[in-house]
Amino acid sequence: MELERCRKELQIAVELNPNYVTAHHYYSELMDLLRNNGEARKHINIALQLDPFLPVLHVLSSNYYYNEGKLKESLDECLLLQDLDPGYSNRLPYWRAFDIYCKQQEGSKAVDALQKALNADSSVSILLKDFLRKVRN
Repeated sequence: MELERCRKELQIAVELNPNYVTAHHYYSELMDLLRNNGEARKHINIALQLDPFLPVLHVLSSNYYYNEGKLKESLDECLLLQDLDPGYSNRLPYWRAFDIYCKQQEGSKAVDALQKALNADSSVSILLKDFLRKVRN
């Protein structure tokens, strides 16, 4: 099976150079794909220790926490990512924060996160932005 071959190759890469961020990054993604949450978390944490300023690692960490139902930790990663790189994928951390605030029934925080997401997304129509302004007033 191709995925098993990929796992073995990435495992070798990690073993050959345990300080190679990209190997841990990709290994964590493969482990997530294979639904091995423990290994995915382990390797994304190692990658984050090696390079805490790489935005994609925080995105993955947020995703893994979210998929595990750990909304607070996922939100913490989103907020960290917003501070670290406000323009990352324009709006990704804002949409995730919006979703989490909605799930936690924190309406005003959800609206703020949605406003930030809309401001970062030039493809969203003016009508939706106007509607949001009216809802806030």
